[in-house]
Amino acid sequence: MTSVDARCARLLQDARARWLLGDAAGTWAALAQAEELAGADRRLQILVLAERSVACVRAERATEALAAASQCLALAAESAGQPGAAERDRTLGEAGPTARDDAVRAAVADARVSHALARGGAISAGRRNEEAIADAVADLDAVAASGDPALVGARIRAITGALVLRLAGIEADLGSGHGEAQAWIWVSRARVLSEQLRDPGTVVRQAVDLGFHTGQWARAWDHALSDIDREKHRNEQVALLTKAAQLAWERGWEDHARRYGQQALTASVGVDLPWVRVYAYLGGVIAAAAGAGSVEAALRAYTRCTTRAGHATRPNRAWLAAQVALEDGLPAAKVRTFLDRTLPGGLEHPALHAAAEVQLRHREGRPVDPDLFEAADIPRQLAPERARILLVRAAERSRTGLHTAAAQDLAQARTIVRHWPGRVLQRVEAAVEQVTPSVPGTPAQRRVLDLLVEGWSNRDIAGRLGCSQRTVAVHVSALLAASGTTSRTELAGQELRRRLLGSGYE
Repeated sequence: MTSVDARCARLLQDARARWLLGDAAGTWAALAQAEELAGADRRLQILVLAERSVACVRAERATEALAAASQCLALAAESAGQPGAAERDRTLGEAGPTARDDAVRAAVADARVSHALARGGAISAGRRNEEAIADAVADLDAVAASGDPALVGARIRAITGALVLRLAGIEADLGSGHGEAQAWIWVSRARVLSEQLRDPGTVVRQAVDLGFHTGQWARAWDHALSDIDREKHRNEQVALLTKAAQLAWERGWEDHARRYGQQALTASVGVDLPWVRVYAYLGGVIAAAAGAGSVEAALRAYTRCTTRAGHATRPNRAWLAAQVALEDGLPAAKVRTFLDRTLPGGLEHPALHAAAEVQLRHREGRPVDPDLFEAADIPRQLAPERARILLVRAAERSRTGLHTAAAQDLAQARTIVRHWPGRVLQRVEAAVEQVTPSVPGTPAQRRVLDLLVEGWSNRDIAGRLGCSQRTVAVHVSALLAASGTTSRTELAGQELRRRLLGSGYE
């Protein structure tokens, strides 16, 4: 290796090391120096372009990542004597004449992964192209399956990237049993593969996120704790600590929420990446709500932790911070102010508007228009968020006399958070008790009620039970008085709601 080769290699190592420490500016500076040093040397250009494609993927610069990866792959193809690009994506990164040495093979594999992630939409929010995604996943799986020891880093990125694309593709089906089972199978396979390479990387974070989507609190918590004390890249450490703090807050474990939130904030010192900083300062808000300080001060720090443009890339983090503040008792007006100061457009941001507005209006005691619930796109929200919105809709429907519709919302919310113990489930059960208060009844009255809810007349009930119509009428009157209802129809509706929600007699 020449002195130029060695210097370039050190700069590329420095670029990656700086990124892992959260020093984005240092990463770009090292890459710029490496590019200048590479000059017209094609081999060094391949190495530098590959490293730039990796950094651009991590920085979520999809267009730049695609350009750098494409240039790298084209140079590698030319160097290997392949005249056309038609087969390039399928052949580069594999053992053979296209790879002159370990460094080049690793670089080409890295570029191939970056190219797949960029064109598959894993690092952008544009319209999904199913054909492009399928091709990207196939390329990522091919790299992940490689047995070449020089490609360990690329294989880890490929495993994670393929998982991201697969989960995004099934997101709309996560509410079904089949979709949820398939998603967890993919997570488990990716976890096993990444563990074999001794770097679970972001696979653990994807597993925790899947727990949030599907309402599987214990699974999310187990995945978070399984990796939380492992020595890892600082960026991943911050993200995972914050997710653990968030899970603890949801569960009502304030000691854990405070400790992990503070650790996330401390671990972020010196990091200048927006996505990492908003994670860290979300952890700070959670820690404050759990007793570590002022929530208002933590929200102000969150606003200042990056630019408005930086916050705009993660609007849902701002809403999570706002939601924690709401649950801690901060008035909705102050939460609105926080969001207006933090996000471009404030609550009008399309990723937030309807879902956040539903909950804020409810907190303010204002009516919520039914169209707003439709716009909130409830099925696409995280499981606990879906339950929160359904709680509001149930309250609105009860307020307007739609008690059975409200009971259906509560039944759905209860199903969503049945495996999500803590604050949201407690609110659901409290609402159920209000909608379906227990009504005392003797065994004879219960038998009458069973037939009354079927729409039977007193005459039919008497014939079925072998008693007089007068006796049936007495039982019905007693049930009306005990339930506080004024008609058979109202009594039957109340009983149906009770049964829908699984409530019984005293």
